[in-house]
Amino acid sequence: MDKFSGSAGEPKLIIFDLGGVVVDIDIAATVGAFERLGIEGLDRFVTQSHSAGGGFFSDFERGLITTSEFFDHVRRMAGRQLADNDIAAAWNAMIGPFEPERIATIERLRQSHTIAVLSNTNHLHFDHFDCRVPGYASMSELFHAVYYSHELHLSKPDPEAFRAVLRAHDCQPADALFLDDSPINIGAAQELGIPAIRVTPERGIVRIFE
Repeated sequence: MDKFSGSAGEPKLIIFDLGGVVVDIDIAATVGAFERLGIEGLDRFVTQSHSAGGGFFSDFERGLITTSEFFDHVRRMAGRQLADNDIAAAWNAMIGPFEPERIATIERLRQSHTIAVLSNTNHLHFDHFDCRVPGYASMSELFHAVYYSHELHLSKPDPEAFRAVLRAHDCQPADALFLDDSPINIGAAQELGIPAIRVTPERGIVRIFE
């Protein structure tokens, strides 16, 4: 599946990834910002869709450590003192602006479907993006429901992350639709029986739902 058909078998629940789907993510911006702070090789730990390889960054993504602990770990990586604000700015540099066309597409879908977010994120990213949704006080006003890895203590592609969302909406896998930019996460959803569409720069949600 590469495009929403709008057929009689329309999903009961549409689940959106956030980064790379609703808002653009530029990992290179954060990698570069951390290099300027004296930290090399961050791209080994953080990918476009989620923290890679387990360990500290994955723990932050699943809400298993605090923001203060995150700051302290980054300072140890740098081997010198860094201000919290400088670390936060570098970490959040990857998050792009919200495109009005995407917001309009989501608003249109909200009129006819239950729509939700399932995102691998963390406390710092949440504080940065949640107050920047154009026309809304928070992401939870734009969507009917939001599910964040640092609050669920689960992250994609863990099947339990998907199951938690399905249970919350009393929805069977076949009655949902999942959109994500990560092939790994798309595959995990499909293994559970959830129809899924991979979002790419060439095929974003505006085109998928046009």
